[in-house]
Amino acid sequence: MSAQGAPLVSIVLPTYKRAHVLPLAIRSVLAQTYSNWELVIVSDNSPDNTEEVVKAFDDRRIRYFRNDPNLRLPRTLNRGFSLAAGDYLTWTSDDNMLAPEAIARMVEVLNEGEADFVFADYHEFADTDADGQPLGMKPIRLPDVPDMARGNSIGACFMYTRTVYERIGDYDPDLFLNEDYDYWMRIARRFRIKHIPELLYYFRRDEDSLYCSRFAEVRAGSLLVRYKNHFLTAEDVLMGMTELIMANLDRHHHNLIRQGHTVCKRLSFRLTKRFEGMARKWISRRLRTPVRQTLAGFDADQLSFNDARLALKALMEKDAVIEYRGYVR
Repeated sequence: MSAQGAPLVSIVLPTYKRAHVLPLAIRSVLAQTYSNWELVIVSDNSPDNTEEVVKAFDDRRIRYFRNDPNLRLPRTLNRGFSLAAGDYLTWTSDDNMLAPEAIARMVEVLNEGEADFVFADYHEFADTDADGQPLGMKPIRLPDVPDMARGNSIGACFMYTRTVYERIGDYDPDLFLNEDYDYWMRIARRFRIKHIPELLYYFRRDEDSLYCSRFAEVRAGSLLVRYKNHFLTAEDVLMGMTELIMANLDRHHHNLIRQGHTVCKRLSFRLTKRFEGMARKWISRRLRTPVRQTLAGFDADQLSFNDARLALKALMEKDAVIEYRGYVR
């Protein structure tokens, strides 16, 4: 903490092959109205000119580290936080940006002493203009009380105290693509969480990002990580997978299902609902045994988290093309 009593905020920034957008993320930190921060940039053995990009910024608050070999995101986050000295902690992605007042507002709310973890609303954007300003923005409003059993509604703008970090520990390295969701659930069981209903972050909707290109795997992992943390039962996982397939019924691999749904929608609403009811029961029956077997193997430590996630992903993809339909984190 500084002599003036302003808490030091550590912002961890993991990066991999994003040198072309990394300057925007760094500049958004430099533009913060709150000045007592450190930016801990950890390159995950990125093969591009990431180091050159970082060193072009002459600010003593920026610290740069490089993994060798590549550690993937959860371990890169763990390394970054192990190097962080802040009283308050957060992390941001290399292709996203903080609003200028983001750190100041989150510090202000944490300083009130009524929460240990805060999170805020954000803008989703498609691209930036020549000056680095977000284009095609869409405001994303989050619930005041996140329902962890329903999904990850924390978003990408958050901050927590060092006490939270010290008691919760590291991100689980086996939960790649679902590491943060697992972390929020672990925090939710033990600490006070508060929502800041302000748009304090810019999240890039990048169709090439991991969360989009591996959507089915992320969704399978999302169900499994909730099951792991006892927010869902085996029956809940089955229902969740069934509904994911139902949402893509027009792209179902089974011709009778796909074509039947298309025809019913052309005829009447009532007929469509009857057809969907029958399809839901048929899909659920097909999934019930393999889903329960997968979860039993996971419970018995016969399947790792990744093995179980891939097994659930395969079951979903066997029945439907699960495609990207919005931000998943």
